[in-house]
Amino acid sequence: MELKELLINELNKRPDLTKSFKERVLIEDKISDEVMDQPDIQMSREVVIDYLIKSGYELTDENYSRAEQMLISMEQDKLKMTLHNADKMPSDNKYEIIDHLQDLSLDELNALLNIALLNSLNDITINTKVPLRYDYKVEKIKDIMGGTNVIKFRQVLDDYSGRGYRVKSIFTNELGKNALSVGNVGVNSTVDEVIVVFEKPIFDK
Repeated sequence: MELKELLINELNKRPDLTKSFKERVLIEDKISDEVMDQPDIQMSREVVIDYLIKSGYELTDENYSRAEQMLISMEQDKLKMTLHNADKMPSDNKYEIIDHLQDLSLDELNALLNIALLNSLNDITINTKVPLRYDYKVEKIKDIMGGTNVIKFRQVLDDYSGRGYRVKSIFTNELGKNALSVGNVGVNSTVDEVIVVFEKPIFDK
């Protein structure tokens, strides 16, 4: 197998790169073009004489002329039948694929193959980084006097981020109210807790 053919075979395994080099040509259009390009059909003298002899006709000028016209007419009918049959073919079979990779030079084929290889490596890298599942942790940070315990919050974030977790969501859960009395003044405060959901992807080892 020649180097060019080998490169083309390898590239054809990556249709995402080579589909733009494939051209679909209607078979009937191609046949019509071929028929249009052909000159008038002519029969050689040997063919006409052979036909007359095998058919048992005398070798006269009149018989020769009639036989020649008949043979030409038969050839024309064959061409018409070819076009007629092409029109009856299933839709998928009406097309011929022309591979324009054949028109590329070895350098161009090599460059295209390098792109295909890089894309394959990139696909492998992406696939190996797809997590199989996720691990979740939930932490509750109580908030009593209307303010969040920032130090506790920071400690929780540092702890989970160091173990590969990230914050998935945060929401507040209202637990109730505290009533405090300072002198003759009553103070009501809402007791909340901050719910933090952490997420960590689990990759295939």
